[in-house]
This record gives sequence, structure tokens and C-alpha cells, in this order.
Amino acid sequence: MTKYSPEPPIHILIIRQWEFLLLPLFNIIENFKITMMANTFDDIITCSYKEYHQIILNYITYRITHRCEAEDLAQDVFVRLLDYKQMLRPDTVKYFLFTIARNIVTDYLRRYYKKQEVNKICYDNTTEEKEMRDRFFRVLEHFLKMPDEFFGSSLKSKQQRKERWR
Repeated sequence: MTKYSPEPPIHILIIRQWEFLLLPLFNIIENFKITMMANTFDDIITCSYKEYHQIILNYITYRITHRCEAEDLAQDVFVRLLDYKQMLRPDTVKYFLFTIARNIVTDYLRRYYKKQEVNKICYDNTTEEKEMRDRFFRVLEHFLKMPDEFFGSSLKSKQQRKERWR
């Protein structure tokens, strides 16, 4: 059984047919709006923050799914944009922002997964590793209990040996 779906209204069809012409026009209008508002580098950054902050935040949140971390990373994007202050033009700000956001998210994910891998290695021990660690600590305990005469003059007391191995 086929599901009935009504045809879209005529104005939607017209827009879809002319979409390839309208999208560049929207970009031109967007860039013109920023250009009119921004005269200096600081104005460019301020306007781009107002214009793109929510978009960048949504992009980062989509990539990492942690809202608080995404807010921090979105702020880092605009802080890093300050490093490129002299290279900014109103028509390139959007591309700079998304490039910076992509790089920051990539760095974040790389650190995150590396941390997960290290935690797995440190905390997910097999039974063999636990047995070896327990065996090591038993040997160390016997070493610390050995009489002082056995060591001669190198480590004179049990207290010194305990301090040395902690």
C-alpha cells in the first residue's frame, strides 16, 4: 500500500528550481550585511561572534555531544580567531571559523580517545597483571622486612628502605 503524499505548493517548487541561483545570492547578502557592520578587525570579530556563535556551538555540539565541553570549545574558536586578526576579511570570516572549529574538535577528540585508551590500559587489568602486581608487592614487603645486617652500609635501617621504596 503506497502512502499518499501531497505535492508541495507551487512557490516551494519554484524555489527548488531556482535554488542554485538563490544560494549564492544569500551568501552575498550575508557577507554584505557583515561588511556594512564591520569596519575594523575588532568589528569583524564582534559581528562574526554575534552572527555565528550559535551556529558554531551547534556544529561542535553535534560533533562531540557534550554541551558544556562544546561551549568551551566554541569559545576557544573565537579566541583562536583573534590570532588571525590581520588576515580577516568580512567575506572569509565564516570559513575561518568553521576551519578553526573543525581543527579544535579534531584535537579534542584525539585527546579524548587517547585519554580513554590510557585509562583502559591503566585500569582494565587482566587477572595475570593483577597476579604479577600482587606478587611484586609481596616480594617488596619481604625485602622491606629483611634484617639490617643483610644490607651492610648501603641502607642502614628498615626505615630508610621504606622511605626509599615509597
